[in-house]
Amino acid sequence: MSSPAEQFPADPDDPGHDARNPDTGADAGARGQAHRRRRTLQEQVQATLAGKVATARRAHRRIAKANAERAVALADLQRWSSDPANAKLLNPDYALELARGPVLTDADASPRKVAAWQDQEIARRTVTSEVACSLHLADRTAEDLIGESSMFAGPMNATLTAMSAGDISYRHGQVLMEQLSFIPLEDLHACEAQLLPAAKELTVGKLAGKARRLRERAHPETITKRSTAAIAERGVWWEGRPDGMGTLTWYGTAQQTQAAHDRLTSIAEAASTQERRDDSIPVEQRRTIGQICADAMADLVLDGVTPAGTGGG
Repeated sequence: MSSPAEQFPADPDDPGHDARNPDTGADAGARGQAHRRRRTLQEQVQATLAGKVATARRAHRRIAKANAERAVALADLQRWSSDPANAKLLNPDYALELARGPVLTDADASPRKVAAWQDQEIARRTVTSEVACSLHLADRTAEDLIGESSMFAGPMNATLTAMSAGDISYRHGQVLMEQLSFIPLEDLHACEAQLLPAAKELTVGKLAGKARRLRERAHPETITKRSTAAIAERGVWWEGRPDGMGTLTWYGTAQQTQAAHDRLTSIAEAASTQERRDDSIPVEQRRTIGQICADAMADLVLDGVTPAGTGGG
């Protein structure tokens, strides 16, 4: 049965309407009119959809421009605080030293108790804390954001320009930075110029793959040398999460991490098969593959073996 919106009366002016033959002309006219009205409604909905998507796109471009504006501001802040004169004044000890004696020029003053490099470090920490407090960010997040902003406003200015125009998002810019930061500065601009047109068209994931392949071809060092240096950065990090949860990150070689993932998946698939065959376990209590992987990893790391005996201790 058609919906009320589709139940249209016959139109006597419709070419398909034949008043002399109510069994054929009337029905054909009503169907033609219904078709035209449905098509009109569909065109209206499509136009509304296009308008709402365009509104979202304009907002998306404004966000990119705002992120670029923030990057410029943070980069300017970083440059300002790095100036030796400003860094010196940001050190609380500077005012204490002046209080102990007459004001002298730098040329006449005796060596200061706090070295210049300490001024720079204190200024960096001060700026990071101020930005973190003002933007409601963790100190580490604020520090990373300031570093990214300096990179965009410096070597990767073309990427910043694209963000300022709203052509790419900040996340696209981060992907480019993640890959191009490993390339020597003398080669960075050429690679950036190759990737920016693609960044305007591709998703973040596809752009990451393209940028990674370009970096592999453009990097002057061999993969062996780079892998050796990367292995030295291996480690494990823990981060607290809401609701009593946490995240454990293992940064290791691709071979080890892939093998570990494969083993956990194999364990989970075997355990899932057993649970499906066990009628005593209600369907709603059967674990997903992801849940079993998490449980198996906890068993392997904490106890050395799983309850089924898998693992070598």
